[in-house]
Amino acid sequence: EEDDDDDDLVEQSNVFVLEIENHILRVHKFIRDIYATKFPELEAMVVNATEYAKCVQLLGNASAEEMSALDLRRVLSNASVAMTVHVTATTTTGKRLQARDLRRVMAGADALLRLDEHKRSILEFVATRMHAIAPNVAALIGAQLTAKLIGVCGGVLALAAMPACNIQVLGKGAGRDNGHSHSSNSNAHQQQQHFGLIAHCELIRARCATPQLQARALRVVAAKLVLAARVDASRRRRRDASYGQQLYGECAQKIEKWHEAPPPKAPRPLSVPDTKPKKKRGGKRYRKMRERYKVTETQRIINRMAFNRAEEEIIDGNGEIVGLGMLRHAGDAGGRLRNIKAKSTQSTLHTLNHRQLVKQKRMRMRAERAGTVTGLTTSVVFTAVQGIELSNPDIAVNANNNSNNNNSNKYFNHE
Repeated sequence: EEDDDDDDLVEQSNVFVLEIENHILRVHKFIRDIYATKFPELEAMVVNATEYAKCVQLLGNASAEEMSALDLRRVLSNASVAMTVHVTATTTTGKRLQARDLRRVMAGADALLRLDEHKRSILEFVATRMHAIAPNVAALIGAQLTAKLIGVCGGVLALAAMPACNIQVLGKGAGRDNGHSHSSNSNAHQQQQHFGLIAHCELIRARCATPQLQARALRVVAAKLVLAARVDASRRRRRDASYGQQLYGECAQKIEKWHEAPPPKAPRPLSVPDTKPKKKRGGKRYRKMRERYKVTETQRIINRMAFNRAEEEIIDGNGEIVGLGMLRHAGDAGGRLRNIKAKSTQSTLHTLNHRQLVKQKRMRMRAERAGTVTGLTTSVVFTAVQGIELSNPDIAVNANNNSNNNNSNKYFNHE
């Protein structure tokens, strides 16, 4: 019964905080609509409702010179935002407010700050009860976040029955639904996809430097949170925060380990140099060896098998049965066997000499037909095989003339 009363107290406190938050939002809008006449740029620079009300109280209806002398760092938590507001206040295009509007703005700012004080007092009261309701969860993520989680999910039992993947996004973007976070505060964690309320805990917000590590730590903390909530939900166990403190230490140790620099790679020793000569070498000798042992066309056809046709077999000289594959059906294998021509035994020099002789003979015949003999022609021919060859070009000319005369003394020649 005591546990049920504590859960009911937390739920009622969350309802009160939600109502106070809704009133703060309405008062904040009322102040912004009126004070936009005096300082329209302030709404975009200061988005937190409480800080906006404090800036309005400090600035009031002061002129540009008076606003430049004010110290805004007393009411603004971010020093860069305070500097931006200080510079913009000297160049604003706003006009002074009337006395009636100024009184309404100041009254609204006072009411907003009082509502914020009431909300903080309720949250502090709920946080003090968390050490009795869920001590292990409070030791892991803090009392205030524990109160928010229990208020959102509806009790410790509901939190213990929830999987870790759902706890990661629990309360995401629910500034108006849970009544515990400022809706007008642009928080970087809420803008991410899978970041919920527990992303504001000290383990994730303060110990993780990059968004990648924050997302990784969020999964670890959510898994440990389920274990702590199940221990708190068990009535048979003594409720103390020892297990939660143990989980906090494990998470902190893991996160610190992630931030450590990776160990330097040990220098790898050089491999033993291979001083032995290679078994295979390139060049003309190696190419001849490859040609000598390559698979022939006959062996390739023997290695092939015909579909739905029995393979013919023979018995070799050793008495072993050897299959012929598709050798008997070479026509079905894609054509006849390639005719392997014997390589010519003549040397390259002999071939060049033969070509040179044919060329010289062709040039002599062309000159004889033309009937001109130049001073560059000679009857001496040097060859590597036959040595020196002497020829008389006049003999070929006389033989040609004799043949022409014989043709003229034929039977049907009327001359």
